[in-house]
Amino acid sequence: MGERYAAGSDALEQGDAYRSVALRRGDGVRRVDRHRLDDYQAYLYRTRDFGRSWQRVSSGIPEGSFLNCVREDPARKGLLYACTEKGVYVSFNDADDWQSLQLNLPATSVRDLVVHENDLVVATFGRSFWILDDVTPLRQIDSHVVAAADTWLFRPQTAIRMRPTSDQGTPVPMDESLSPNPPEGAVLDYFLKDKPSAPIQLEIFDSEGKLVRRFASDDVLHKTNPNDVPIQVEWIRDPKPLLAEAGMHRFVWDLHYALPKGVRSSYWGPAGPSAVPGQLHREAHGKRQEQHATADD
Repeated sequence: MGERYAAGSDALEQGDAYRSVALRRGDGVRRVDRHRLDDYQAYLYRTRDFGRSWQRVSSGIPEGSFLNCVREDPARKGLLYACTEKGVYVSFNDADDWQSLQLNLPATSVRDLVVHENDLVVATFGRSFWILDDVTPLRQIDSHVVAAADTWLFRPQTAIRMRPTSDQGTPVPMDESLSPNPPEGAVLDYFLKDKPSAPIQLEIFDSEGKLVRRFASDDVLHKTNPNDVPIQVEWIRDPKPLLAEAGMHRFVWDLHYALPKGVRSSYWGPAGPSAVPGQLHREAHGKRQEQHATADD
């Protein structure tokens, strides 16, 4: 920021409303807004020579999704987010190509967005604020991942150990609209190109190579019977399975060792011993992959 860019461009017409955003020295993008002229296309142009020449780079953003903002991820060069009149789009290659990042976001006008540490925060027109927790996997997607990824295990962010409070009071009834909090524990993201023919495993080891926890897609998980708890069952967090379907998956490990055989946890506990802060590494089996992680207080 702070560099000077030339104002002119043969690609723009007199009277167009536009805003330029400097990405890095010599590079920048310019979004053009023509929706007040009944033109709803996404106009985005890129310069690599301080604005002396511009190239249109809005491939993948459909007509009707005119641009409201463009932001670059502060942690990864070339990872761009675009807020449009109908949702959010992402580019992994410095705006050459765009694809939808809609997920469960309502189809609505997104007026602005910001990357806050590891989260993507968007402001919509009439549909509140939305947060995409932990964009760490997006920062690691590149041509190598796309070309090589029959199975891919992403490097996680540092996980923070959360100590439960001693208050065991009855939770209040869910009589107001609530959004889920970010998950507690280590967020482990992985990708499967195809559904494997056999169960997959996720193993977590400490810094000395000793096994801390093992999960498998064919684990038999306990599900809470609503008649067995004195509170609304919506407050109960049953363990989630390790999914083995094709696609992108997120698994959360609570940073605890497994309980001894024959001991079953309930809403009131117990839980296995907490993992020791420090370096961990994890392995995904099917095609074996390894990534390092950190747990901290």
